[in-house]
Amino acid sequence: MNSLKFLSSFSYGLVFVILAAFLWGIGGGLAGILLNHGWNAVVIAAFRACLGFLFILFWYVSRSQMSFILNKSILIWAVVAGIGMAGNIGFYFVSISYTSVPVASTLMYTAPIFVLILSALFKTERVTSFKLISALVVVGGIILLTGVYDTERSAIQFIGVLSGLLSGLSYAVFIFGYKNSSAYGNFITVLIISSITESTILLSLSDKNQFFSIFEMNQDLIWFLILGLIGAGLSTLLYVIGLKKITPGVASIVAMIEPVTASSFGILLLAQALNFTQLLGMIVIVVTITLLSYHSIRIENHKK
Repeated sequence: MNSLKFLSSFSYGLVFVILAAFLWGIGGGLAGILLNHGWNAVVIAAFRACLGFLFILFWYVSRSQMSFILNKSILIWAVVAGIGMAGNIGFYFVSISYTSVPVASTLMYTAPIFVLILSALFKTERVTSFKLISALVVVGGIILLTGVYDTERSAIQFIGVLSGLLSGLSYAVFIFGYKNSSAYGNFITVLIISSITESTILLSLSDKNQFFSIFEMNQDLIWFLILGLIGAGLSTLLYVIGLKKITPGVASIVAMIEPVTASSFGILLLAQALNFTQLLGMIVIVVTITLLSYHSIRIENHKK
């Protein structure tokens, strides 16, 4: 009976994470549409963050049994998570504006490599030969995907690639912040504090005139609303709830749905096709990161 209950709990947790990753992928595609319409990347990220925060706040207020638990430790780490969230989505949208949705989403998916680097620096995880080889293979995939070997590429392309990698690094910071803050309190407290931090940072860096012009009843307002609701609020809520039922390692593997969804959106709806070399690089990165995540799960389970 207990095993059936566990499987049921695991199943819906897995479904929630899959849905979250899918919605994040759609969010990247929606950002691509808005960027094509001339909107600034940071403005798009700021609106998404603010609307996502309002969604989470409404959900919290509507559930009277949820308690807001605040202490110094959870505050510090939740702010770190919020900084990671701001950098992740901000750099991601900047990367899309300079490259394409498929390239930017795949570069963001390199986050586990940065998690590995941070773990090695803080000595929370041992660097094995398998992990080191995986990191080198991912670097090779990045070279193929971005074409940095082509010396005729412009500096603009370089900015897009760098922003994509910084998006992955920021996501790694978010993972560390969320993991540590969750040890000191409940998830809704972490979500609210990190969302406030993310919104404040992005809003302070955005073009205020363009930001408030969103509310003028223009044809893009509906895209902004959809992006904020499904690309930030609902997806983040689904991911955090689902993460309570499955391990972060499993979630990281399932998260490969995001770059695949975003890339499909960019290729099919935005006509952002990849050449053979780029496609090969994308496959190398996604497969290697997935194998690395699977390897990490096996190591964790073996320790238990």
